[in-house]
Amino acid sequence: MPDKLKNFIKRNVKPGEIWEGRDYLSEEDKLMNDLNEEFDKRDDPTEIPFSKAADRYLDEIGLWVKKEQDALDKYRLAGMLTRCKEIAQRISLIVAISCRSDRVEIEHLEWAWKYVRFYTMEMVEMTKQRLGSNPIIRTADALAERIERADKGLTVREMTRLEYSFRNLSDRDKKEALAHLTSVHDIAPVNFKASEKGGRETIRYMTREAESALRSRGKKRDIDDLA
Repeated sequence: MPDKLKNFIKRNVKPGEIWEGRDYLSEEDKLMNDLNEEFDKRDDPTEIPFSKAADRYLDEIGLWVKKEQDALDKYRLAGMLTRCKEIAQRISLIVAISCRSDRVEIEHLEWAWKYVRFYTMEMVEMTKQRLGSNPIIRTADALAERIERADKGLTVREMTRLEYSFRNLSDRDKKEALAHLTSVHDIAPVNFKASEKGGRETIRYMTREAESALRSRGKKRDIDDLA
């Protein structure tokens, strides 16, 4: 114990007296002590459970989050969705208490989830745009989304017609954008050979998944993967 504190106690505390030190506290410290004492007297927290329907809806939210995280892995943004389910649970609890409900009903959770999902995805989209500040990368990402929605992929001609930003790139930048599709988005150029009736060979950019689906359905003849 420091000598100054020992001398202070000797001067102010009588022998045998229990010193709590309150008389020597500042007014701010006394107020904090009073608040702490009141806090210690608080009632035990009330448990507010989720209804069975809300529990099932939480499972659906979890599946949606997993699917979206898989889609965002290529942008390295999956972590932005890690806590959105938890946040929705917390907000739904606030909504339930505001409605004076003794449990979280599905309508409370639905409202909370719509709110969280909207603003979370707004943040994700804004981040994607900022990360893709390079116009070539932005164009390639936009093309990838179009190709992923197309069952049979897209030709370069179709990309030029559908995507304004790709149409305005120089030939060199177009090649870089197409290379980005292959290296980042796992989208490859696939050669559709000319039919026996004639015509030219066609190169379509498509996802590996779409190519495999076409092969398995037997709807494509003699394709050579150029990737």
